[in-house]
Amino acid sequence: MTTLAPVGSPNAPDAIKDLIGIGIGPFNLSIAALLDSMPKMNAVFFDQKPEFVWHAGLMFPGSILQTSFLKDLVTPVLPTSSHSFVNYLVEQKRFYDFMAGRFTGVSRTEFSSYMAWVAHRLPSTRWDSGVREVGFDGEAFLVELDNGLKNRARNLSVATGMKPNKPDWAAPHIGPTCFHASDYLHRAASFSGKRVSVIGGGQTGAEIVLDLLTAPGREPAQVSWISNLPRFSPLEEGGFVDQVFTPGYVSTYQTLPQLGKRSEIAGQKLASDGLTPATIDALYEEIYRR
Repeated sequence: MTTLAPVGSPNAPDAIKDLIGIGIGPFNLSIAALLDSMPKMNAVFFDQKPEFVWHAGLMFPGSILQTSFLKDLVTPVLPTSSHSFVNYLVEQKRFYDFMAGRFTGVSRTEFSSYMAWVAHRLPSTRWDSGVREVGFDGEAFLVELDNGLKNRARNLSVATGMKPNKPDWAAPHIGPTCFHASDYLHRAASFSGKRVSVIGGGQTGAEIVLDLLTAPGREPAQVSWISNLPRFSPLEEGGFVDQVFTPGYVSTYQTLPQLGKRSEIAGQKLASDGLTPATIDALYEEIYRR
């Protein structure tokens, strides 16, 4: 068993941590940024990647976030945090230019740059630190890294992200001509003159179809957009819709019976999983011109 550090030295290398986070994506990064304002909290976050990366294969230049920039890593909980998106703009000397633009939303590339800025300025983040094994010794979680180092913590936050959904029928064909959308921009192969099928009717599918139809020099002979949804529907927006993201709603939701929770989730789908109206309009205009 690891020897505990003496009382009064919470940040000693062998001290039992208050929290260990596995994975440094938006969720754990938000926790890390908020805990940075609590110096008595001893927390560390591990990620196997060498640096922060967020949807690199889908960073279309014109993609706009579907949520307000005020819903950043910290502002709803701690609006005075130095890790806010607004402070990022100030630090990058972009605040006045951003305000003058009167943008309806923030680009995905800029928000990714903001999160990377936060991720690499926090003292609690550890890169090139893959986690090999997690156990529990009866008192604390034991987290062993790929390099053999071990850490103990009273609490564990696992946020390793979702795995790409690759249907069983597609598995034997994965390769240059069959791949998950998350790899789209990493593929060097030209689609020029080929028949391309895009499976998935969400925002990602819409952005890929729009890119296929408008990217110069590699226009396919045919694009098929396939979805199990009844229609390509826009994101539901507005003050009443956004109530589902408030703390009060979440507290009430947690009191519902299981069937009630399922019904609520089913009714909320387009609150977070619909298509951005600007993307739908751009797609329709492109199809209409054709």
